[in-house]
Amino acid sequence: MKVLVVEESRVMRQILVRALRQAGLDGLDVLPAEDGRAGLQLAREECPDVVLCGWNVPGLSGAELVSSLRLAVGSGRVVVVSAETASPAVAAEARRAGADVVLAKPVTPEGLAAAVTGEGDPPEPGEDEETGHEAPAHVPTPFEVRDALTTLLARDVEVDAGDPFSGEDARTTYAVYVDERLAARVVAVADVGFSAHAGAAVGLVPAPLAVSAVRRGNLPDMLAENLDEVLNVCGAAVNGPGRPHLRLWSVHHAGEDAPPDVVAFAAVPGRRLDLLVSIPSYGDGRLSFVAVD
Repeated sequence: MKVLVVEESRVMRQILVRALRQAGLDGLDVLPAEDGRAGLQLAREECPDVVLCGWNVPGLSGAELVSSLRLAVGSGRVVVVSAETASPAVAAEARRAGADVVLAKPVTPEGLAAAVTGEGDPPEPGEDEETGHEAPAHVPTPFEVRDALTTLLARDVEVDAGDPFSGEDARTTYAVYVDERLAARVVAVADVGFSAHAGAAVGLVPAPLAVSAVRRGNLPDMLAENLDEVLNVCGAAVNGPGRPHLRLWSVHHAGEDAPPDVVAFAAVPGRRLDLLVSIPSYGDGRLSFVAVD
């Protein structure tokens, strides 16, 4: 089976291919593309059986990419995989553009395989109307965070309640999730332990590199890029029924100076979730989600 993967993130491309192989789809001929125009050119030249693509890939808008891929691959399947498609409106737009299946991150190997083969019923985002922007943001439950991380990292992540964590100087990662008005609604706060171990685990990077990053208190570029994908997928956990659709807007990695307003958001009391996270074969860290509305 020839599979074209159009996705800006190298880590996410690896995750999607790994998930297909975990589901028993071997013998894949994988064609990677990191932007929409390169993906469209490959689709026209290689005639893949399946295209897996993101919604916010550089080069073309989501609708332009999907509709162009639909024409290029003919009877081939077009599967959109994106955190953005947790929004019912975005999911509906992707279907109108020609997507056969629309999946919201994180995806399970079984769900992705069903989407690729057309066998079974992959879980798709709903098609209900969007809710109003003024609804309170969703603070995830421990189970939602655990399930998102377990699916993404392909290992049995454990979470326990932790003390409130708002950061520890420069050894902290801050991620900001915004609504459709680009207003900050939720901030995720992670210590360097979670940042390094999660960034290593998602990319199958050897654990000693993560340990070294924890000791230094900052992330090398590879772990920082990998962590961005982890936090992007965690966007699924901050989107709840009847709540505004949120997406990852910015990440300020451990070792960098975060904007003062973001640091202040992380210290807001009230609706928050504070966790101790254990990633098998890697290590432990702290992860918090804070509603800022």
